[in-house]
Amino acid sequence: MNSPAKVFLAYAHLDARFRFELEDQLKLLSRKRQMSWWSEHELVPGEDRVEAIGNALNEADIILLLISIHFLSNDFCWSEQLQRAIDRLNRGEALVIP
Repeated sequence: MNSPAKVFLAYAHLDARFRFELEDQLKLLSRKRQMSWWSEHELVPGEDRVEAIGNALNEADIILLLISIHFLSNDFCWSEQLQRAIDRLNRGEALVIP
């Protein structure tokens, strides 16, 4: 059996409702074990946020970007998540879907 695709979702906190909607729409793929899901919502108290997000971005097969004005104006989304996603796409390490 193939292992599920690791999916990372990058989004701005102000767009959390869209994250919930997207997770609902992709729930069937999770149930069928075709994908595993990670977003900042998965962080646990006390966990280093930047390190955990970096690790998840580095391990992802697919990076979904919920692009909005909130995402583009957020320094962390812009300089860390988007740039790392583009770097991984350019190196052929991950599929990036805006």
